[in-house]
Amino acid sequence: MTALLAFLLGFTDPTPSASPVFEDPVRASMFLEHAAVCPGEATTVAVVLSLEPGWHVYYDGQNDSGMPVTVEFELPAGCKVGPLQWPAPSRHRAPGDLLDHVYETELVLLADLQVPKDAALSKSLVVRAKVSWFVCTSEECRQGDAALAADLEVPASALPEPRRSSQAERVARARAALPKPLSESDDGISVVWAEDGVAFVGTGVRGFAFFPHASATPFASLLAEGESEGERLGLSFRPKAPRPRRLAGILEVRGPVEGSVRRFRVERTEPAVPSHR
Repeated sequence: MTALLAFLLGFTDPTPSASPVFEDPVRASMFLEHAAVCPGEATTVAVVLSLEPGWHVYYDGQNDSGMPVTVEFELPAGCKVGPLQWPAPSRHRAPGDLLDHVYETELVLLADLQVPKDAALSKSLVVRAKVSWFVCTSEECRQGDAALAADLEVPASALPEPRRSSQAERVARARAALPKPLSESDDGISVVWAEDGVAFVGTGVRGFAFFPHASATPFASLLAEGESEGERLGLSFRPKAPRPRRLAGILEVRGPVEGSVRRFRVERTEPAVPSHR
């Protein structure tokens, strides 16, 4: 992986002249769902990467080349932030049969922020974040980062409800687009474990795609098996993968009508006795 990244980064012009000035293909920003909250209340942080056409950044998944976007928060005393909430990526096949899971145009990452019950009143809290990314086209790759900040007011007197920010609707749209948890029975999709892999099965489904998280048990061939047509998607684990195997990632389910797509967040652990696929 290190050698591959060095090779990709080496696509830029090595001519030993004055350093060229590149326009950054990524514009990073951060904002909060609420402008003001009372002690003990919560809000949502949104980190946004806007990309120039032709560029893409990477999901925190099982990629063959690119490194995922990372966010390191620096929080006011007593505040806590939840895990990043990722939207569904898309499959990107690169020369050499490399498969990555990427975002084009825009990536909006959400995280829930909890303000402590003992937060000082009449004070502005500053939420900071360092965002890093690896961004590529079909011809070159670059690394980038940004230091971002957003203010959150804790008013002197109680509010009937948290005061929404000017970006609240944008956060709401991003939240609505997130994959919802795959339930055990209500979604019509079954997870079937086997000795050498796992399968997703759904009646009336036109096709599947699975975007495994980096924490999942590695799969043998996502390029060949990570997407399928029909009512079944079968995935093989790498040989000798330790048990119990863990299934984590985002599942895209394509309905019978063209353009009908559902997306689910999947987190499962292999049962003690796997069934047959």
